Amino acid sequence: MGFGIAFGIVAFAVVAGTVALFRSRSAKSSRTIAAPEELPVAVWKGGLRTHNVNATSGTARLEMFDWGVRVRVRGRGLWKVLLPTWEARYSELATAQLIEWPVANHGVLMRSDSSVAPLVFVTLRDREVLEALAARGLLVDRSVSRLRQADLVQAR
Repeated sequence: MGFGIAFGIVAFAVVAGTVALFRSRSAKSSRTIAAPEELPVAVWKGGLRTHNVNATSGTARLEMFDWGVRVRVRGRGLWKVLLPTWEARYSELATAQLIEWPVANHGVLMRSDSSVAPLVFVTLRDREVLEALAARGLLVDRSVSRLRQADLVQAR
């Protein structure tokens, strides 16, 4: 077998393994519900962070609906396969909190009852998102806290 063919097989195996790893991590952070099909009442662009996934700003969008929120990948292609979709009804969300962590990252940590793993929507418009959640009746914490990995672990 030629060097080029062997290299191609190894490269394919590495890429396939990496995609499988990211899909597995994404699946652990995904949560979809039987939500009605409707247009969002507000949309913000940003990133997302869960216990298993850290997607940079500009890769995700937070959509606010009458029923709740959805954070999902922007665009098409490989990102849709690699990044989770996270949905929660307002009644499932317990709190939202302003979060920051090193390298000037800001976001809103959304916690729920124990059935939904927490998620941070990464955005510089964090206060605007927090106020929109407060307007929907969600308990919000306006003090800025440092993000810790423990904040992203689902309560048992």
